[in-house]
Amino acid sequence: MTAAFINRDRQLAVLDGLLAETARGQGRIASIAGPAGVGKSTLLRELERRAAAAAGRRRCRVVRVPCYGEIGEVNAYGPFLELLRLLQRVRRVRGRRGARALLREAPDLLALVPGIGRILQAGAAVTKAAFDAGGDPEALPLAGSVRQAVCEAVLQLAHKRHPLVVAIDDAHCIDVSSTLVLRSLTRQLHEHALSFVVAYRAEEVGRGHALVKVLADAETAGRHTSLPLDGFSRQTVSDYLSRRLQWPGHDAAVDGLLRLTGGHPIFLDQYLTLLEERSALGVLATLRSSNATELVLSPGTPSGSPSSLPATVESVLHERTKDIDPETRLLLTIGATQGEQFMSAVVQKLSGRRRDEVLDRLYRVHRDYGVIRPTAAPPWVTASGSDYYAFEHALLRLAFYELQSPQTKRDRHAAIGAVLDDMRSRVPGVPQEFVLDICHHYHLGRKPMTAAQHALRSARDLATRSSSFSEAASLCRRALEEIRSVAPQSGEADRLRVEAIELLLVVTALRWRGRPDLQRRSGLVLAELASEASAAAERTGDPALRARALFLEGKTLLRTSGVDEALPRLRQAVGLAQTGCDVVTRFIVTAEYGHQLAKQDLRAGLDLLRRAEALYDDSPELSASEDPTVAHILDEARMQLGINSFDVGDFQDATRRINACVSGLRARDRCAELAGALNYRAQIELALGELPQAVASLREAIACEESRDEERTGWFAWNLGLLGRTLAQQGELEEARRLADAAWADAQRLWLINIVPIVRIFHAEVSMRLLPDAAAWDSADAMLRAALEDARSGGLPRSQVNALSLLARLRRYHGEPSQALTLSTSAVEIVERCGPLSTVRSEEILFHHAWILHAGGDADAARRWLDRAWEEVRRKSASIAQEPARRRFLESVQLNQNITLARRFGFSRLSGYGW
Repeated sequence: MTAAFINRDRQLAVLDGLLAETARGQGRIASIAGPAGVGKSTLLRELERRAAAAAGRRRCRVVRVPCYGEIGEVNAYGPFLELLRLLQRVRRVRGRRGARALLREAPDLLALVPGIGRILQAGAAVTKAAFDAGGDPEALPLAGSVRQAVCEAVLQLAHKRHPLVVAIDDAHCIDVSSTLVLRSLTRQLHEHALSFVVAYRAEEVGRGHALVKVLADAETAGRHTSLPLDGFSRQTVSDYLSRRLQWPGHDAAVDGLLRLTGGHPIFLDQYLTLLEERSALGVLATLRSSNATELVLSPGTPSGSPSSLPATVESVLHERTKDIDPETRLLLTIGATQGEQFMSAVVQKLSGRRRDEVLDRLYRVHRDYGVIRPTAAPPWVTASGSDYYAFEHALLRLAFYELQSPQTKRDRHAAIGAVLDDMRSRVPGVPQEFVLDICHHYHLGRKPMTAAQHALRSARDLATRSSSFSEAASLCRRALEEIRSVAPQSGEADRLRVEAIELLLVVTALRWRGRPDLQRRSGLVLAELASEASAAAERTGDPALRARALFLEGKTLLRTSGVDEALPRLRQAVGLAQTGCDVVTRFIVTAEYGHQLAKQDLRAGLDLLRRAEALYDDSPELSASEDPTVAHILDEARMQLGINSFDVGDFQDATRRINACVSGLRARDRCAELAGALNYRAQIELALGELPQAVASLREAIACEESRDEERTGWFAWNLGLLGRTLAQQGELEEARRLADAAWADAQRLWLINIVPIVRIFHAEVSMRLLPDAAAWDSADAMLRAALEDARSGGLPRSQVNALSLLARLRRYHGEPSQALTLSTSAVEIVERCGPLSTVRSEEILFHHAWILHAGGDADAARRWLDRAWEEVRRKSASIAQEPARRRFLESVQLNQNITLARRFGFSRLSGYGW
């Protein structure tokens, strides 16, 4: 309707400016926020029209793409894949390339972006690997971020179609993956002739919505313009009446229309259309201020007696549809209960009518009244033997929905949930969104347990078959909300509560925060969730649930309070699991206890991990399990077995295991876990003297997470710090310093108690390479002392040893031999007491202790400790099967060279910081 653009002049002026700026190569992002039906889509269409009508240099192409509201792999990156499809289609058609070439080069939408097919297909067969602009996707490093791949594809095609404005409609439905792409692209808009206009329903975008963060970032950068849309003002309604009816709208009529429609454009238009259809427009002209609150309408015929116009929007819409027969009205009411879009099969099932009758009645009401319209049906809807309809708009649907009593609504929602659930089991290809719909209907039908079961089932499916961990976490939260609403609580509710909390913690484990303030900011308070699970498990009396709850307590305590607090809970969980618990529980708690015990007693932890691995290998139930917790624990156990084999000096076994982990995680596109496996591989490569390979592994690990912003794990800081230390040892001090600072900044974002001291130590080692700079001395000393304190409070002897040894070296460099000896002695005492420790190279600690003893004049003691260091090197070299690798380990690793030189010629041959 042309009148829809009354009171939209400001928005159109701003959008015209955006077109002009885009044409000049200065991109922006604009947001159009308003309730459903306020005219957002109409405004986008007007933007398209104006862009198409422009000429010369100011001409921009506007491409409008929708958001569908699905989750996970079903619609990951949906609006951007649609954009790429549209842009590629235009480019190829204009390039006069034939349909055969088009089919050959773009056989699947997923082939538009290299490297993400397997993620989006969630385990389905990998799509045909071909991309005309980017080469073979399989040849690209998997470490490249999926988001970066989508961004690059958009920029590449946008460049060929520039200047370009992308209009994203229904952006309140945008998936999390797409918001990350949008955030990355908006940060680069000033460099491209590319702009975005996003239209969304403000009421559906709360403070924590991912879209809000994108717009806030753009606002901070000065690249965002907000264009809120709401109902027409009083003056605008008056102007609207004047333009549409060709006579001035007086105060009484304006006041009445405002009260009736709230100034909502679509309802204002509908009401006036209704008056036109009833030849009743004259009532507006004769209305006076004395009866401004009572608009009148002649029912039946123009000559009929006047009556009060219905006072609510629902009644106004009912007036338009009152001639629909009761049987069809019932069908529409059932359809309205399913939602703004509904399936004829659902209506048929609930109404009990014959299939052909339902199909015919729905089609006739569409044809005769236009209140519903056929809409494009997804393949799974067609497969169910159903027509697919949408109401003309949301409030029309609400008018039918409100024809029911509250209990009728609840009964029908519950029945719809059951029908959809049955359909899901029979119809192939049902998307994840469908499961959410089922949960929603059970929720509205006051069936919280059933809703929780479906949400949890969907979360497990996502966590097992795709990388949509953020969506899985949202489903777990939803299941918890349903369970918490159950009154009175039951044993089954408590069981579901423990399962939901466990899955929530597992899928978010790599992104936990350590400090309580950071946890509350992220909405995931670990101690509270673990305590809730424990209380629920205790109420059930089920040993397996109690063991799993203790496992959660121990796992969360490790990140928040340290190993000393975590190990007793995990030890108790293992003891409980041995008393007849299922094999899944025994495996989970045994592997987790071994993983964490290795931080204090490496050999005992390694033994437990091997027992857990044997349990997995010998139990078909475990290998066939689709429990996401089993998969998570198995990945962790395999990685720990690899790095712990390295820590005890078995390089051969460590290399074999870690390489297998890297390959497996790459194949499953587990980017976050891959960052950890690459970290461990780099540690082994550094120890073997394979510096170029180690640097490549660390850079790949960093690239896995570099563009993930808030989704980065603790591995990111660790990898930055380790790469910084490695480059510092090679003399690349400028980049090393930058990396060390970035690592420390990121470590503070999560503040994980087991990672903070490691990153502090890396930062200190880089600073020590800058000596005798006074600022470097102060920085290293402060970082090491803080790391020592962190490690002691967290029960982490590995970090205590490294911090003490480095502090000793720092004191020796500063000419304080007695303090250096005290610190170094403390370090070796921990090594003697604990044995091998993860992230600690014992030979390094022993060698530097010998050096400090020699500097203090105790040559005999220095020689004994030097021999001990050499024995460690010799023992580890014996585990290396290939002779070239063994020779490189002995002759190319700087530490091992120093140990060999000191034994042959004494410490006098060594000088400077190059120890």
